[in-house]
Amino acid sequence: MKVNTEKMENCQAVLTIEVEEERVERSLKEAAQRISKRTRIPGFRAGRAPYHIVERMVGKEAVFDEALEELGSQVYREALEESELEPIDRTEMEVVEREPLTLKMTVPLKPEVELGDYQSIHVEPQEVKVEEEEIEKVLTALREERGEWVPVEREAQEGDLLTLDVEGRADGERVVGAEEQEYILRLGAEVPVKGFPESIEGMKAGEEREFTLAYPVTHPRDELAGRKVEFRVHLLGLKGKKLPPLDDEFAKTVGDFESLKELRERVESVLRARAETRERERVAEEVLTAMTDQAKIAYPPTVLERQLGSMIENYGKAVARQGFTLSRYLEVVGKSEEELRGELRPQAEERLKKTLVFSKFTEEEGIAVEEEEVDQEVDEIADSYGDQAEEVKKALLSPEPQRSIRSRLFSQKALERLVEIGTATPEEEAEEEKEDAKFKVLTLEDVEKEKQSKKGGSSE
Repeated sequence: MKVNTEKMENCQAVLTIEVEEERVERSLKEAAQRISKRTRIPGFRAGRAPYHIVERMVGKEAVFDEALEELGSQVYREALEESELEPIDRTEMEVVEREPLTLKMTVPLKPEVELGDYQSIHVEPQEVKVEEEEIEKVLTALREERGEWVPVEREAQEGDLLTLDVEGRADGERVVGAEEQEYILRLGAEVPVKGFPESIEGMKAGEEREFTLAYPVTHPRDELAGRKVEFRVHLLGLKGKKLPPLDDEFAKTVGDFESLKELRERVESVLRARAETRERERVAEEVLTAMTDQAKIAYPPTVLERQLGSMIENYGKAVARQGFTLSRYLEVVGKSEEELRGELRPQAEERLKKTLVFSKFTEEEGIAVEEEEVDQEVDEIADSYGDQAEEVKKALLSPEPQRSIRSRLFSQKALERLVEIGTATPEEEAEEEKEDAKFKVLTLEDVEKEKQSKKGGSSE
């Protein structure tokens, strides 16, 4: 077997393999024997028909294809061993010639990433503030959770609880119907259809109202998609939410707080922590983006296709939540899957590049999670469950939770390192470079001493 290896630019290698005639003949006979075992050939027992009879019975191409399936795998493994290539995905095989049998195989290799001077990347951190209106918004939400619905005599407005009789007709056919349906009025919502909340805003109990709304062509229900529906709505009852007063007594109902002041302080603390987390994530993302922009990245086409396939799958899951299959959704919006792939390709390329750069970055930085760190995290999570701590800890020690915890800790470490790089001051960067240089000098001195030592030993 002759093997020629040619490296390509995009992390691929082409193997051209010429197989000996004797080996091909042997493979064809073995293939014919396998075919004769599963194919009834008159006058012969299973697996006993001569080669020429099998070939005449099923055709020369069928025998060749059967032989190639096994022979191709064999010579591919041998060629990989000889060329010392390490594929990361399935390999495409092409028959170049039949005589002598010459196969060409395109082998996808591990992506290559060369990071630039990412230590010099700087992202200006933004001051984290918690506005009073943010605190008030949370307190209002807490009050609404503890509020009670009470009948009101006024026009319907945002947030009210309405009791409705609803009928909708399209071309005289009843397509929507509900009696004594409770409905919370949320302006801007698209339930049951865009414009419905605005059309009933301002109604009073006992009032009837008629209006026409168009359903989008992408609506999952075929009987409604793209049709204009004439609604008739009767408002049977109207309730507003009565909120508890914002005072110390209210604070005590929320949690272990003695006063409204304590509750406000806790809300502010939580909002600040969330804002700081978002800011760290922003900085890390900007550093990673800048790192990706300056990196040299190469990868085989199959890696991008796999990323794109994953995005298509997630897209399909998203439309399924709206009641569609992917094919049906694409049919409704007048788009082919190839067009969708074309639209998603730039996003897939960006994601792939960032993933590869992130992986290379964590490798160069030596980011890892030790078993002790995982154990400590398990203990902290379990302890937060009080009396159920032991039971929770036992559950967290199973493989899947362990992988999840390790992955989260790894991501946290990487994020913090990205933030550290992006927000380092010039003085800190200079000190870090100084330490790196010192390490390099010491390393070179050690190597030189070792060389001198070896010379001295050999002369003795």
